[in-house]
Amino acid sequence: QAKAIDALLVHFSTDYVFKGDNKEGYTEEAKPEPQSQYARSKFLGEQRIAETVARRPDWRYYLIRTSRLFGSPAATTSAKPSFVEVILKLAADKPFLEVIDEEVSSPTYTPDLAAATRELILSGRPSGIYHLTNSDACTWYGWAQEILKLAELNVPLKPVPASRFPRLAPRPAHSILLNTKLPHLRPWQEALNEFLISNF
Repeated sequence: QAKAIDALLVHFSTDYVFKGDNKEGYTEEAKPEPQSQYARSKFLGEQRIAETVARRPDWRYYLIRTSRLFGSPAATTSAKPSFVEVILKLAADKPFLEVIDEEVSSPTYTPDLAAATRELILSGRPSGIYHLTNSDACTWYGWAQEILKLAELNVPLKPVPASRFPRLAPRPAHSILLNTKLPHLRPWQEALNEFLISNF
């Protein structure tokens, strides 16, 4: 349909399409190896785009992979809260927190992602896969530490292994998205500080 009206398609995917066994991270050209049903469904979307491009090489598209989104709270109560919102709520309700100190990736501030996506569209860069996340990476525990520090909340925080909170779907241990094509976004810590000042 996008091709039919000569429109540019922007499709967002996830760091979860990678297996997570590369501690150095994954470039745009790295081979996806999704490990969960969610990851496989996202990779299927990527494959459908690749199949379409093979048939229509003149079609314009940007496939953007990102990770760990956070931004202004959703307007509806049914929306899933971000990790930042979850940590702040738990910190207000509990005497201490246990947070998984595994699964390294990069938190991404939605306004930064939106601005970078707009710049990509306006740039006229070639169609293809692009990685867009805020700079630097951390575990869930490292992210929670920074949230509590910036929010000036003195709540004890304990690092725990992923096995402490069993989940049905496997998560990649290391899924840093390496951006080799675009200007790098600011560090996630700086974006997080702006988010907290603006919303809490």
